[in-house]
Amino acid sequence: MSRKPWKWALAAARTTALCVLFSVVSAFGALAVEGWNLGEDGEWSYLDAADRPVTDTWRSSRGYWYYLGPDGRMLKSTLLDKGASRYWLDGDGRMAAGGWAYVPGDAIPDGSEGQEGWYYFGGDGKAYTSKGGKKKLIGDKYYIFDADGQLQTGWLDGDGSPVEGEDPFVEAVYFAGPDGALYTNAWLRYSDVEEGVGGSDLYSVTAARSYTEYEEMWLYFDESSKKVHALPTAGSFKQRVIDGSTYGFDENGIMFASWTSVATVSHAQQADPTSDVSAKYFSGYDDGVLFKNSWFWMYPSESQDAQEYHDMEASWWYADGSGRVVRDRIRLINGRRYAFDGLGRMRTGFVYFDGRSDFVASYDVDMWESADFKGLGSRWIYGSDLSDLYLFSPDELNDGSMQTGTDIMVGLKDGYFYFGFAENGKAFGNKNTLEKHGSKYYINGLRLDADPDFGYGVVESERDGAPYYQVVDVNGKVIEGERKIVTDRQGGYYIILKNQFVQYVTDAYKPKWLSASSSPTGVAGYFHYDKDNKADHYARGAISTVPNISDLPREVQVYIP
Repeated sequence: MSRKPWKWALAAARTTALCVLFSVVSAFGALAVEGWNLGEDGEWSYLDAADRPVTDTWRSSRGYWYYLGPDGRMLKSTLLDKGASRYWLDGDGRMAAGGWAYVPGDAIPDGSEGQEGWYYFGGDGKAYTSKGGKKKLIGDKYYIFDADGQLQTGWLDGDGSPVEGEDPFVEAVYFAGPDGALYTNAWLRYSDVEEGVGGSDLYSVTAARSYTEYEEMWLYFDESSKKVHALPTAGSFKQRVIDGSTYGFDENGIMFASWTSVATVSHAQQADPTSDVSAKYFSGYDDGVLFKNSWFWMYPSESQDAQEYHDMEASWWYADGSGRVVRDRIRLINGRRYAFDGLGRMRTGFVYFDGRSDFVASYDVDMWESADFKGLGSRWIYGSDLSDLYLFSPDELNDGSMQTGTDIMVGLKDGYFYFGFAENGKAFGNKNTLEKHGSKYYINGLRLDADPDFGYGVVESERDGAPYYQVVDVNGKVIEGERKIVTDRQGGYYIILKNQFVQYVTDAYKPKWLSASSSPTGVAGYFHYDKDNKADHYARGAISTVPNISDLPREVQVYIP
């Protein structure tokens, strides 16, 4: 704000005018009349009716007020204390009223309080001071004056007193610019008024960060000119809507430029952190705006996951309408479902949940082998026995949504395999339980397909409390028939009776069905038949035969627990 010292100049002919005003001369000689008098020393005084100068009082002329000092002379260029009020008398002696004045040090009388600086004098000439309220509205701006009337600038505390020290913003409540105007409904960038970013040892409790990590520090002063700030409590922060966007502030009034802190972080068996409070993210790369109803790509704070924080391992997060990150649930967003862990990171690959609001674990798809899903591998998948298995697109950068269907190809550690997931996202054969869906078997989502080198294989299930075996092809389809033989690519024969596998044969000759009357045993069934040696007959799968899996090669045992 530009300051204009008072410039009151008397007219060139003021001496003559005042003499005419303040004296009466008649043709009969001088007659003493009360009024102004210009002395031989060029100083003005005011004479009463007895021709004596008045002292320590005010007199006016042409709309201006003047003060006569102890010796009766008009005071000029001085700060006058009169009663409980303070006035400024300019170089012409006029009392300042309704304006600013810069008071130099030599204009402050000895023994009078105050220092050189700017003062403001109201319409009655009285200087504005801290009496009657700290803030004073002048025009459309607020100012603070001390008890002596001097304009205050810089960092000010709640009483309007200057704040000193290395980090003045901590104790400050107000900030007045060089012109003295308080920042009101306004942002302040710390580096514009102070050096550095707040001191290497200063730590924000609510933001759980040191200010040395900030590229810039911003403060905001509200409509009352006060710094917006939070209580000095971990997990607390002050949220404020400014020009339509939401921002957060810590206990010192510094704008959040990252995560709000979380109340409690714990780690499950799989070292996946979870919190009992949803964090919020105020985007440091988007001017500190709180993300709402939006995705963002970011690594967690140190308090959320120290390892990923130091590695800067970023993930996708989603903030809801209140700005809180969605966590510990499967959430429908824009028509697709996504999984979020206990902190709120979007999870991809194989994900386990208890229900849809209790995240258990997640794994990259190539972390496991097909045998692990069958429960036949060397490792046990944490969560597979009690939790629901879902698949979310491994393409984390571009997708990550829930996958459903009966023939989803997934690249495991030992190759590509097909998986099946219902419309609700749960795996067929969930929780280590074999499930037949349509004409195919699944366990933990894995479709039980025959080895391509053989073309067929055997799956063991259960029926009426007893093992039940069926043949499947390379697409997982069950091969059924009342009386059927299929041959694999290695020359093995699978005997199927009443839809059930009963025998695997690797003889040189394909088993042949013989009726009871023509069989050597008198029992109808499949028999080895050597046309060159007709005496060599033996049973290979009578209707009453108990399924025999002892001769099954390991490669064709698709699922034999």
